[in-house]
Amino acid sequence: MSIFRPCRHAGARKPASSTSLRTLLLALPLALTSVTAVAESPVPEHLWSELTLADARHFLHRTGFGASADELRALVGQSRRHAIDQLIDDLTEQPLQPYLPIVDEPAPRSFAIDSLPTKPRQAFRAARQQELDDLRLWWVREMLMTDSPQTERLVLFWHDHFASAIDDLEDRGFLLARQNRVFREHVGSNWRDFLKAMIREPALLDYLDNDTSYAEAPNENLARELLELFTLGEGNYPESVVRQAALALTGYSLNTHRDYRFVFDRRLRHDGETELFGVTAVHDGDALIDRILAQPKAARHLTERYWRAFVSETNIDDAAIDDIAAAFRDSDYDLPTLYRAIFESEAFWDPANRASIVKSPAQLFIGLARSLDYPKHEWKLIPAMMAATGMQLFNPPNVAGWKEGEPWLRADRLIQRQHGVRLLLAADGNADTADDDLMLAEGDANMMMTESTDNGMMMAEGTDGGMMMAAGADTAMMSPSAAGSDSNETIISLELAGDAWQGDPRYTVSLRDDSGKPLWQSAAADVTWAIDGSTLGQSMFEEDLWQRVEFTVPAVLADKGRELQVSFVNDLADERGDRNFYVRKVRFGQQELALEDASQVDDCEGRSVTGQLYCNGTLSLPIAASERAVSTLPTGPDTEPSASAIRPYDEPDTTPGEEQLRLLVENLRAGDTELYNLVVDLHMIQGRPVMQVVSNQCWPDCMRRWPLCSGRDEQERDLRILRLDLGSDSPDSSMAFVCPLEAFDAATGGNWIPELLARLPAALDHALAVASDDDFAEIHAFWQKAIADSPATGDTPLVLVKEPDDDAEGFYTIEPPPITYPTPSALSTRLDELDSGFLELLAPGVELSSEDILSESPSENPSERQSEGPSENSPQSPTPTSKTQRELERLTAQ
Repeated sequence: MSIFRPCRHAGARKPASSTSLRTLLLALPLALTSVTAVAESPVPEHLWSELTLADARHFLHRTGFGASADELRALVGQSRRHAIDQLIDDLTEQPLQPYLPIVDEPAPRSFAIDSLPTKPRQAFRAARQQELDDLRLWWVREMLMTDSPQTERLVLFWHDHFASAIDDLEDRGFLLARQNRVFREHVGSNWRDFLKAMIREPALLDYLDNDTSYAEAPNENLARELLELFTLGEGNYPESVVRQAALALTGYSLNTHRDYRFVFDRRLRHDGETELFGVTAVHDGDALIDRILAQPKAARHLTERYWRAFVSETNIDDAAIDDIAAAFRDSDYDLPTLYRAIFESEAFWDPANRASIVKSPAQLFIGLARSLDYPKHEWKLIPAMMAATGMQLFNPPNVAGWKEGEPWLRADRLIQRQHGVRLLLAADGNADTADDDLMLAEGDANMMMTESTDNGMMMAEGTDGGMMMAAGADTAMMSPSAAGSDSNETIISLELAGDAWQGDPRYTVSLRDDSGKPLWQSAAADVTWAIDGSTLGQSMFEEDLWQRVEFTVPAVLADKGRELQVSFVNDLADERGDRNFYVRKVRFGQQELALEDASQVDDCEGRSVTGQLYCNGTLSLPIAASERAVSTLPTGPDTEPSASAIRPYDEPDTTPGEEQLRLLVENLRAGDTELYNLVVDLHMIQGRPVMQVVSNQCWPDCMRRWPLCSGRDEQERDLRILRLDLGSDSPDSSMAFVCPLEAFDAATGGNWIPELLARLPAALDHALAVASDDDFAEIHAFWQKAIADSPATGDTPLVLVKEPDDDAEGFYTIEPPPITYPTPSALSTRLDELDSGFLELLAPGVELSSEDILSESPSENPSERQSEGPSENSPQSPTPTSKTQRELERLTAQ
């Protein structure tokens, strides 16, 4: 019987549970089962225990994120076995929300990004950053709203296990969105199948450089991490296996010219034998996985990772782990079997293992919001809160993932955890919380930080300021970007950080016209979120210490602005500390002002890096005359067919006799044929200029039907190749794969080729005019001359087609999560109905007496505390009428 339930459609909710006649009839034999029969069941006795409130909290906190009042009420009284069955049955491959468009849309065209002018390049990267911000917010909303938090917890586990980071993938955040879907598709699958999928997973292949690994020089990154981190663990394989495994993984690559999908490239493949764990044979990646899983430690490694994630980080019971690993191996590596065995173990339910795992930022903030519900008002800030406390989604620090446990409790992160918790608890969504504002007292905040209420952890003192936001565009969640609410204003936004020493760094922002005359200047402002670098390290190296600030400038002044200046004005330093000021990202309306275009003058006499002011000084950033880039491409009266851009791609080959230029073509349209992008090569073959088209270099397909004159690559038989002789009306018959121009028409879908050739001279003219590299200029000039008299090319101007704006609204297009209890008072009413309280929601699985927690100090007279009314000399105050009201009184104490 399958224990993995069918997927729901995107956006669909789980149907409400109902009891059918068939279900009742099936349940009847169980209801009639005697106590003796139960005792003889193979199910361990401890799994028949009914869940107490503490059990339910522990189970929900460990398997998902937090525990709401309604979730606890549904679980208390059920058997542990039933809870585990339901947990596994409710795993799902499909998210509650539809996937973001970047998961299935063609990959953004980043091939020639470095050859673009500054402003289009900035606009492209800003659009990619917005996609990443949207992705983070999409996943946070999924974690907040899912009916299957255990699925999201597992997806997060796999994101940490198969760590891939946007810092190394550059502009390819869409790969991480696709990877997130792969993790979902395998939460209830087989470990063998999962591993075979992951050695084909584009984000991981890109991150670990396997896409550039080939037989003569195999890259060992993927092979080493597969053995050491993903499957066997350090010391459980001979070092000689690493290179052999790398050879087995050659050819596992990406088709970057089409859509960054996996491709098995036989041209890169090592076809000889490899020796893996004593077996010599021809191994591919799948055979490598099979060899690895045959090793004795294969099941143990993943089992221990599960144990540390769900049972205990510190109490490692080797015998229990070995037993669970044996069951996992005997199931042929069925992941739900491992998942079930972890939660069915006595160790999982042992009180000694409760409150023993430090909460990750995801568990802390998502768990708090799910438990209390009303903190979801601040859902857009959660990705930044997580980043500020050390867990930026889609950007783990390295291939080993996040360091968990004590590293979450680093001093600066403790401050941020406290600020984040307070911000969520103060959330009111403009609702009726004036009398119910839940600001945590210090001791109660500590409870949120880990799964322990008695582990001795103390919160570092923090300020009452707002959340210190994370790096990157996550900080943009504080307010809408690009345009103000008033069309007569322009917004200036800056990402700033600082080192505080005997005071915060202070700065001003000013706008100047083309003559240098000041047009506008801000009041002096302080970087109040700066950290004392003498005690907590240099803030500029911490991703969680940047914050975005905004200023508005009247449009009439902004239109005249040609330079934006940011000045550091109160430097201070001695042998004990240093006050510094950092600028990282600046936007002026729709423009992103690049630091590489900026100049900086400061008192450090040239020792500072642009954007890093260690002394008083000014950073000056030029502003273009218009907020939108103006194309310098030639234009013509016709717009159909057309190419939006033709640019050089890759380094040109300038070896005499072998001159080669690769061109990227975007948005090429001819009749009913439309190509999103393609790459064509200009070669000198047998002394003749040739244009070459290869089938894996177009998106979508280059041709509907390849002409007979085309051919197949000798090594990669799936690849089709065709060439056009640009030097003569009569193609050289001795040259392979050469086709006449007449072979391309609407029927073949190749009618774009004559149109591209007609625009090729204009494209080369433009490329030569804007070339910033001597090699590019030389090769462009060569090809201008080579095709000057070509009968195949024409003189049609290159037409620039305006593409849709990349400035999407981003996270504002993602709907906010629905909230059942929008205020603390609404939740209070619900908890009173359940005879429960706030602390019982948040305490992670330990037996907790709210009455004990809420009692007054021991020095008070118990009889006075238990008296029905105040003494005649005591101040008159209302007597709490419910458990929740008493907790609110305690929680709001300062």
